[in-house]
Order: sequence, then C-alpha cells, then structure tokens
Amino acid sequence: NRNKWWTGADMNTGATAELKNGKYILDYNSQNQTGYTTGFSTALNFFDAQDFAVTLTGQINSKFRNCQWGIIVRGDYQNGYGFTIDNEGNYYLTYEGSKTNRYIGNIKTGSNSAIKWNKPNTIAALVEGRNITFYVNDEPIITYEADNAINKEISWKVWAAEGVTATFEFDDLLVRE
Repeated sequence: NRNKWWTGADMNTGATAELKNGKYILDYNSQNQTGYTTGFSTALNFFDAQDFAVTLTGQINSKFRNCQWGIIVRGDYQNGYGFTIDNEGNYYLTYEGSKTNRYIGNIKTGSNSAIKWNKPNTIAALVEGRNITFYVNDEPIITYEADNAINKEISWKVWAAEGVTATFEFDDLLVRE
C-alpha cells in the first residue's frame, strides 16, 4: 500500500476497504437509517497534475441499483468535476460540492452502450487546460470546458444509496502527464 490508501473498517458508514490481488476493494453494507434519503459517498485524492491523462478500471458488484463510481478532476470532493458511471449503463457529469448537495450541480447525464453492465469498465479522462474529455472503454462519452483550469487534484469517487450492499473493485490506475 505504497500510496497509503485507507484500509480497514468504518462502522459509522458500513464500509470496509482492503488491498487484495493488486486491487483496491471497497465494500459497503449499510442499513436504512433515514428512510432511504441519503447514501454513502466517498472520494480519495490520489495524484496532482496540471495537464494529464488518467485511466482507472473499476467494477460494481451489487444486486441493487443506484451505485456509481468514477473520477473527479480539476478539484476534489468539494469543488471538482466528477464523472461517474453506474451499474446500469448510465453516466453522470457533475460539479462536486455544495451545489451538488442541493441537486443543482448536474451538468449532463445520459446512457451509453460503451458502459458494460456488471463487468469491469475503464474510465479515462484527458485534461488539457480547461478542456476535459471523458471516455469509457476507449469510447468518448462527453467533452466539457471547465471554469477552473488551475486545480490539479485527481480523485476516484464512489456512491451507493442508503440500504444498499455493494462492492467496488479498482485496478489498473494510470496517470500520464
């Protein structure tokens, strides 16, 4: 664990994380505590770069809907551009932070046949200045011109609705400056 990624158990969220066979595995098993009005969301900054390409392979193992994983660029969990995919072939480009918490932050949502259901997918982001292009399995999905070209943070992100059991597996992380 040379990157010092969190491993262990968090009883407050119902999440556990481990490194196994070279993969980072995050298990989420929650109980309904607020009438299904919230969920589990976490992100981890793993690199800083100005202009870059990043790829990450991930898979969601869950029989439940409303699970997502993806990449945040040009910021972090509080102020970046997040691109996520779910386990039903949909994608979401959002601006992370307080706007998103008020459901104003969605930039674009849609579906694409490049996103494989219940199989590993590779998300890539090409970030050059203010231009950001996201790919899934080598297919371009969306290009966006960001307001912020200064922030260098890159993170991965997961989301699962309250009451959901899901396992997120990550492998083959690559950043090229």
